[in-house]
Amino acid sequence: MDLPENTLLPMFAYGVFQPGDLAFLRVKEFVSSATAASVSGALCVRDGLPLLDPENSGRVHGALLDFRPQAAGRAYYRVVELEPHKQYEWRTLDVVTSTTQVPANTLVGRDLKNGTVPFENEDDRWHGSEDPFFKEALEVVAGTLPPESQGIPHNDFHLLFRVQMG
Repeated sequence: MDLPENTLLPMFAYGVFQPGDLAFLRVKEFVSSATAASVSGALCVRDGLPLLDPENSGRVHGALLDFRPQAAGRAYYRVVELEPHKQYEWRTLDVVTSTTQVPANTLVGRDLKNGTVPFENEDDRWHGSEDPFFKEALEVVAGTLPPESQGIPHNDFHLLFRVQMG
């Protein structure tokens, strides 16, 4: 994925790069401020990834990340290293905070008619920690592990394979 055209603009983060989500740690050292913000559009999800549809009605909530000017290019490089080109493209959207409206680089979804479902959440904000792969999937894994998995005998391959499967 390419860098956005203007790396001196702030970034609107609504997914894994929001403060409190895992990927924020990749850019945290370059952030001078993070402010609650929103954009026009709707969220949908494909393969566990939130995708912004700016053509849809509604509000998408996230954070406006201001990068230190001398570090902005490195921050955006860390973003594009992680985000899949087939899922996202950069656009400049108007982002609203409690005090202002500013243009910001925003990752918007590609091919939104293919394999997406509408995002639904009580607080209308995507959180990586709520992903089923971090919640329900771990419960399934824990349920797969047999109670006798502690101290596996070296010659019990059926038990060993069940533990590895879990």
